[in-house]
Amino acid sequence: MNSNKYIVKELQSKDLDRWEDFIKQHSKSPIFYSSLWNDSFAHATNQNLKIVCCYSGERIVGGCCLRVRQSLEGRIAEVPFLTPYNGLIVELKALKYNYKSENDVKDISNGIIDYLEDNFDYVTIINSPGFLDIRPFIWRRWSTAVRYTYYRNKNDEIPLSRDIERRAAYAHDNGVFIEDSKDIKEFYILWKQMFSKKKICINLDEDKFLDFFKVLFAKSSIKLLLAKTRDNRVISGAILLIDDDRLFYWMAASNPQLLNTGGNQLIVKEILEKITPHYSITDFVGADIETIADYKSTFGVRLIPHYQISKAMSLRSKGVQSLKRVYRKFMYKDA
Repeated sequence: MNSNKYIVKELQSKDLDRWEDFIKQHSKSPIFYSSLWNDSFAHATNQNLKIVCCYSGERIVGGCCLRVRQSLEGRIAEVPFLTPYNGLIVELKALKYNYKSENDVKDISNGIIDYLEDNFDYVTIINSPGFLDIRPFIWRRWSTAVRYTYYRNKNDEIPLSRDIERRAAYAHDNGVFIEDSKDIKEFYILWKQMFSKKKICINLDEDKFLDFFKVLFAKSSIKLLLAKTRDNRVISGAILLIDDDRLFYWMAASNPQLLNTGGNQLIVKEILEKITPHYSITDFVGADIETIADYKSTFGVRLIPHYQISKAMSLRSKGVQSLKRVYRKFMYKDA
């Protein structure tokens, strides 16, 4: 999209440093928009990730991150795999009048909307909790949905549930211990078992995926906690992403045969008592699936909304989306 005020285009390699500076200033989750994520993570997970940028002259004033692929619907732009947020980041100026700030957000959003509608058949974006104004998308007839996550702030004193406390104490009394580990292979085995049990196929190159974690460890951007039995069997694991003064409870996995040992709850207690106090916010990433929400709500956390936006542009994409809705209605009519 080109106009007298803004130009929207795919980020070029010469502008990577400028983009890194922009996301550090204006995003509350810059790691998911960084060159580390869009290069190393994309390579590790076989994804084609693109950053769309809005420019005012040579200055970047907005952007979003997209996984781009071809499907029956045509050219699709969607949320990258294992990425909680890929939505808009917009430069927010400290202006005297609020309406001028809102107009800037609207103009930047409309520029990005024009680009997305011109270049893709179907688009899905999930905005982080920090991005509130999705009205430009609503006014352009995009579909919207409320998503949820859980936050715990540094100074929160919300207690853990009694069940978490009881199970963690049981684990401790029975010799379960928490290991601050760098052996990502142990976690990866658990994680694959979890998906296998659910009959979900994960198409990943294991070596490349594990190499990505080595990069994260080298940059001190990750923490891996493993709960183990007295005889050193792995019960469960949690991977925390470190993003400046924010922490993301990014991935978790458990051995289904050892769920009753209390290892999961001991990890949660360890995180909340020894790690989260060192970060301004811990994002527990996702509270949209009922069983997961029921579990995470016991962590002494706050429910936080954020927004998903999507639109089918082409007739082909609209047709496929209609068929998907009919299928879901048929599959879950008796649920």
